[in-house]
Amino acid sequence: MAKTRRRTITTAEASTLTGKSERTIQLLCQTGELDAVKEGNSWIIYKKAVNEYIRHEQTRIKANKYAYRRGERKW
Repeated sequence: MAKTRRRTITTAEASTLTGKSERTIQLLCQTGELDAVKEGNSWIIYKKAVNEYIRHEQTRIKANKYAYRRGERKW
């Protein structure tokens, strides 16, 4: 029997993966920044969407860090 991988995760699992609070994850789902479906009171989040979000955040942070070093970033 082949192993089946779960393609969806809960807000709690997404929170652990991203380091964001569950409330922040819910807001990201509501605004469409994370690809998710609401079932009742729960969000069903696609694992691929969380991985893309993490990759995007890492790129954004790295870009801000280099911009700050060059004096382009205003705090």
